Order: sequence, then structure tokens, then C-alpha cells
Amino acid sequence: PIQNHAASSALVSTSASASASSWPWMKGVDGAAINVSNPIDPVTENDERPLVKDLLREHRERIDKVTAEVSKDALYDQTKHDDLWILRYCLSHKKSKNAIAAAKSALDFRTK
Repeated sequence: PIQNHAASSALVSTSASASASSWPWMKGVDGAAINVSNPIDPVTENDERPLVKDLLREHRERIDKVTAEVSKDALYDQTKHDDLWILRYCLSHKKSKNAIAAAKSALDFRTK
């Protein structure tokens, strides 16, 4: 696991020029340097979880559909609400309309 952590750290640039993200845990991280096309190895030989890059590819059409609707919301911020954020709602809700409603609800909830 320590080796994997080092490998994952190597995938992210920590330059001071930073990204445009306002997420506190992304300060100093260049989002463009995050490499999902070459992820870290599974944690153990029994780790059968799908790779994020495979999930993004598998659900691309739905992600785009949900993003198109959610991005119309005034609270949507492209720097915070990326494909991975949208994927979460796509995986949690079988129907796109429910994923859209849940994502919009989360945007609204976070303003309170």
C-alpha cells in the first residue's frame, strides 16, 4: 500500500501555480496533471473494483446527458462538478432524471 500511495502521488503535480479549483483539498494541485488514464495498481490482488477510467468510459453517454442538464443550474461550477462528481450520481441512480435531480439537490443543499 505504501508503494501505491507513492505511485498515486506521482500522478499529481503539486506546483504552486495550482488549479482553478476552490476545493480546499485541491489547493496546489494542477488538475490537468491528474492522470486517470494510467491509474495506480489495485491495492491487493483481491481488489476487483472497477477502475475509474473504465467507469467514466462505460458511463460517458449518461455523464454527458446529466452534465448537460446540471450545468444549466446557476450553482453548477465546472471546476468543482467534473465528470467524477457526475459519475457518482449516475452510479447511484438508475435513471438519468433521478441522477439529475439528486445532483441539483446536492448543489442546492451545499448553499445552505
